Amino acid sequence: MVVGYPLRAASIATTTVLGTPIALFRSMKHDTCEMTKAMAGDDQNAVLIGFSALAGVPLGMVTGTYKGLTRGVGNAIVHSDKPFSKDQFSLEELGDYLK
Repeated sequence: MVVGYPLRAASIATTTVLGTPIALFRSMKHDTCEMTKAMAGDDQNAVLIGFSALAGVPLGMVTGTYKGLTRGVGNAIVHSDKPFSKDQFSLEELGDYLK
């Protein structure tokens, strides 16, 4: 069992450095789309969606940055029982550790 701890520590360090930018960009993309859709509503008017994107993109970038940083580090720590897995690198479902 003691042999597994250095592997876990190495996987946490590696996936924090490499997985956090992945979670960051995925969260920013998701939040940017969600903010723009929330501002435009159910309307499919391209002009309205374009004007909504003027505010939705910066807001999504800010909230996505915060969420991405916490999700990247959180995934690295929470999924340390599976060293160097897709979950740990934030390639699968992103966890929500902001509760």
